[in-house]
Amino acid sequence: MADTIQREVQNFANKLREVIESYGEEVLVKHKVTKIVVENGEVKGIKVGNNIYKSSIVVANANAKTVLLELIDRKNLNEKFINYIKSLKMSP
Repeated sequence: MADTIQREVQNFANKLREVIESYGEEVLVKHKVTKIVVENGEVKGIKVGNNIYKSSIVVANANAKTVLLELIDRKNLNEKFINYIKSLKMSP
């Protein structure tokens, strides 16, 4: 069962990559994102090491707590929303 789920998740990721690339866009894999760049409430790209990759759309495969509490600067989020995200129970 777990193998089937993992295979289907990978199939979804592969199809998503195909669609994005069919529009001439780039998909970065095996890159550790250190920051999602947000300016004036809008995503502007990602930071990987010392490099900034500009983009108006970011698809993250990390959990909500990692994305919203670690990768996005908290000044870009409402305190009530931050507290809600902190309260979420993560799956085992």
